[in-house]
Amino acid sequence: MSTLPLRLVAAAVLAAVAAATVLPSTATEASPAGPARVVPVFDGIERQVWNLQTPEGAPVAAQALVVLKPESITVRAHLGQDRVAGLETVESMGRRHLARGGVAAVNGGFWLSQPFGEPNSYFATGGQLVSEAETQGSLARGTFAVNGQGLPIVDRIDTSVTLRGDPGGTVAVTGVNRLNRNTRFPDGPDAVYLYTPHYGGSVTLPGPDHDAYRGEDRTVPITGLDVPASGTSAASGRVGAHGTSAGGAVAIPPDGALAVAYGTGRDQLRLALPEGAAATVSTDVIPVQRHWRADLWSAVAEGLAAGPLIVRDGQMTPPEGWEREGFAPETHSALRTPRSAAGVTPQGEVILATVDGRQPGHSAGMTMAELAHFMIRLGARDAISLDGGGSTTMVVDGLVTNRPSDAGNQPRPVSNALFLYHDYVFARTERLAGAQREETAAQIARAAYPDGADEVLIAAAGDFPDALAGGPL
Repeated sequence: MSTLPLRLVAAAVLAAVAAATVLPSTATEASPAGPARVVPVFDGIERQVWNLQTPEGAPVAAQALVVLKPESITVRAHLGQDRVAGLETVESMGRRHLARGGVAAVNGGFWLSQPFGEPNSYFATGGQLVSEAETQGSLARGTFAVNGQGLPIVDRIDTSVTLRGDPGGTVAVTGVNRLNRNTRFPDGPDAVYLYTPHYGGSVTLPGPDHDAYRGEDRTVPITGLDVPASGTSAASGRVGAHGTSAGGAVAIPPDGALAVAYGTGRDQLRLALPEGAAATVSTDVIPVQRHWRADLWSAVAEGLAAGPLIVRDGQMTPPEGWEREGFAPETHSALRTPRSAAGVTPQGEVILATVDGRQPGHSAGMTMAELAHFMIRLGARDAISLDGGGSTTMVVDGLVTNRPSDAGNQPRPVSNALFLYHDYVFARTERLAGAQREETAAQIARAAYPDGADEVLIAAAGDFPDALAGGPL
């Protein structure tokens, strides 16, 4: 797809602010200290390096990965260490996924502590649900996703996860890949949970000495079950033998899932999933404000929630929405800190941005409003803020390209990240070598002409130009 629309937007904004070197103190965006420097990353991806200034004249260092060819670049969400409770730096993840085609990445969403590292709200990878949508506020969290047609979509979403048994019935799932909570947003005593191999090989359920203990549980293994990121599971699972415990480790079927229920949820699970029944899971993804058509969320392939939703239809969203998502101005959105963001242009181009901060002389960071206007400047029609602070990291070819703000400017281990993948398949290579240059030449000749050749060119081994001159011949 042409890069012209994005560059026209950037050029128009630059032209509009070129006359002003410092914006008024009431401004909601940082001014450019010069045009962006463009660094090619891979065919279809470029990295823009921006030198900006706060209204007070402090420097702001920002970068953006821009997908210029959506048809050949895909976006994937990855877990640290490929499991729920597995923090890992984006740099380490980048090196692991580079050989598979993951050439660039930024840090993803927030995480929680039960288990430590569990994605906070919606997370999906490879078409599978890892974490259901939830919020710490009164409004659903801003979420970035890619559906089955490769279309990037952004909205505030909620989810409803339901287990179905045949014969049997239905039971609502309270949480996916997390423990029972009794903190600020308690799950209650009758919750039903679902654990998948993304959690690990087993789950240690809370016992009487744990603050999440809810009494005796009912455990139900289901083999052959997949938990879709949205829609209904393609393959039916088979319900195994029911069990009960008062805490301790319980195995998760490596090719299925484990259902765990408490209180009245135990009877609901017993009736809905009798032993030997076929079982399916449905995940309904609900865009709560219907900005995008609901059907576009019916087959999510990859996605994660972070928040807040900061850009909609090319305009900054009202800050009161940020607070309703759980981001108070005095502790989060009004502070000038390192930031990360993900957005999509009207042409379907994905933008992943990072802003360094908390480093006087290098970069002061941005407020949430400044981040929103930066994403608009980059051409985003819709965008969400990602986790920021010491988590803000951009990686290209397995190397960190920004300056993280944690101690020693080292990347912070995070729960998850968003990766850009190319669809190229590279030819395999084989190294040919001998003890000396003559033997190396002989091995190359044998590999190139295993059945011999009618004509042979012999070059002197004592002086390299002789061999070079023979190449064209």
